Amino acid sequence: MRAQVAMEFIIILCFTLIILAAAVGISFQKSIETESERMRLEAEQVLYAAASAINMAHAEGDGFSTAFSLPASVGGANYTIETSSTLIWMEAAGSFYAETLLTDNVTGAFVPGENTVRNAGGGIRLNG
Repeated sequence: MRAQVAMEFIIILCFTLIILAAAVGISFQKSIETESERMRLEAEQVLYAAASAINMAHAEGDGFSTAFSLPASVGGANYTIETSSTLIWMEAAGSFYAETLLTDNVTGAFVPGENTVRNAGGGIRLNG
């Protein structure tokens, strides 16, 4: 009788541990997904701000200038923002994000911190 109770206890304990391990694994996976989504949203927000500054300078015309700030990191990771043709794209932690620009006449580069976007003769100048 005692052996049977001990055996049943061990089976129930093993079953409980398996369920607990599965719950911990699912929780960990959801945590990683949440962090990835937070990083994506932050990156898209920073890239949208940069693209909007360029598009606004283009739409406002010659002589327009605006200043704005970019964060030192995105989701705790370093990042780069570059323009190519009518695209502005960002690389952060191995992921890439892109936005469309209204012009392909963009020179200069964005940097973390203060940035200036200027329309000079119809061309957009970044920090210069």
